[in-house]
Amino acid sequence: MPADQVLPAIRKNLDDMDEAINACESKLGAKIKIADHPILGPLTVTQWRRFHRVHTSHHMKQIAALRAQMKNGQSRP
Repeated sequence: MPADQVLPAIRKNLDDMDEAINACESKLGAKIKIADHPILGPLTVTQWRRFHRVHTSHHMKQIAALRAQMKNGQSRP
């Protein structure tokens, strides 16, 4: 994917996921386990939202570290 399309695609995917989670919550309620994570197991709407927030934060830290390394002329972490 061209670099200028990556960020808009990520934002759209996050919006689509949020819509899907909202639809599940509206239909099933907040306490029903809506999907299985391969390691964490079944998660509720609230747990999925928290997981994705933490997961995204983790990746943003990785991206920031890689950008800093590239700016400083380092090739690998």
